[in-house]
Amino acid sequence: MTVPTTVNKNTYTGVGGFATYAYTFRIFQDADLQVDVIDTSGASTTLALGTDYTVTGALTYAGGTITLLAGNLAAGYVMTIWRNPAQVQDTELQNQGAYDASTVEDMGDLGTMTVQAVQDQVSRAFLVPSNEPAPAVLPTAANRANKSAMFDASGNLTAGVSSGSTVISAAMVPVVTAATTTLARGALGISAAMDPVVTAATLSDARTAMGVVDPAPLIAAAFAAYPLYQTLSLTAGDVTLPFDGARETVGVLGTLGGSVAVYTSGLTAGSHYTLIIRGDSSTRTLTVRPGWVFVGAAAPTSVPANKTLVISMTSTGTTDANVVASWAVQA
Repeated sequence: MTVPTTVNKNTYTGVGGFATYAYTFRIFQDADLQVDVIDTSGASTTLALGTDYTVTGALTYAGGTITLLAGNLAAGYVMTIWRNPAQVQDTELQNQGAYDASTVEDMGDLGTMTVQAVQDQVSRAFLVPSNEPAPAVLPTAANRANKSAMFDASGNLTAGVSSGSTVISAAMVPVVTAATTTLARGALGISAAMDPVVTAATLSDARTAMGVVDPAPLIAAAFAAYPLYQTLSLTAGDVTLPFDGARETVGVLGTLGGSVAVYTSGLTAGSHYTLIIRGDSSTRTLTVRPGWVFVGAAAPTSVPANKTLVISMTSTGTTDANVVASWAVQA
């Protein structure tokens, strides 16, 4: 006979009402069958012939049945009956002796059945595409123990430690798996003196452990004392620009309502001030300090009606004679 089909297993889901199930392929002996059961928790168990089940129908081409000795297959359990013959061939043909053709056929059939069993297992294995080289060999058991399977930068399966959804590189495994903070610190090459920093619960605690002053209050105080943007409430008369040591300040006058004269205070070498003046419906007289040095054009003397005028000033010292300025007016 032949092995005309690749069917070599049958799968059933239990309903709690049956203990006998059919297999629909030929076997040579009862031990050629393997019966696996997955319970509702997902645990898989391989049943033992003679202890957990019996077999009928060996050598029958249509197959036969297995009967569970413990009773009906429980509801929700999944049972697979598959042909998994021993990978041996014990038929011996005598030289020039007489033998039946069926003996040779059975030898060939057993080889085909064995190939099908192997193929069934291979088809459920993780495989790389046929156009890729064979993957690297796994690390030894000692180096795989208590680690997760993961893929390295070359796509090879390896062993490592993962934390949640984050994959930890092999270089960091000694740190992550260290039993104590001291061992982790040693793996990182950090001295014991850094313990207060490494174990600090907050950034503030770490900063304190390093003796670093929190810069935030200092920065906030500096900005409060020397704001980069100032709204000058005067719309006419004398207005004093408070340089006050600031490096870069922008001041904006309200819409003019009369003539204006501009003065300075707190001049410091390197400080810079930009003054924005918004004109109203009338041209207004503008007076600036006589000591300022204007580049590009002479000092402005008025603010045109409905125009915005901008004066940019940089101080190279502490007096008005050290102020270098330029200006432009809205086109």
